[in-house]
Amino acid sequence: MLFTLFGVGLFVPSILPALGVIFFLFTLSTAIAFIIEKHKRQEHARRRIAMDISILATTLLLAVLLGGMVCQSAANIAGAYVEVRWQGLGMAAGFIAAILVSFAVGYAVNRAAGKLSRE
Repeated sequence: MLFTLFGVGLFVPSILPALGVIFFLFTLSTAIAFIIEKHKRQEHARRRIAMDISILATTLLLAVLLGGMVCQSAANIAGAYVEVRWQGLGMAAGFIAAILVSFAVGYAVNRAAGKLSRE
């Protein structure tokens, strides 16, 4: 599915945001379906389903917001610093910094969601 998105994006770049939203909604609906299936025959299923879906939504929102803000800041700082010293390498350094910071943010959000779901 990702290769299809990239292939379509090469020929029709204006459709990429719509395909991204469709892919995000498909992934979200699949996760919610698995949560519902997991709690289908349990006692107090509605409460547990609501709690798991709210944890999923909070985790996604936190990851997107933190990832966007922190990764963009790290990319800008690293790119500007490297560009001053070595001309032409600022964009690559910013990209690498954003990737590394996104892993750190993902790890932190995963740990926070793990502690939240255990309570």
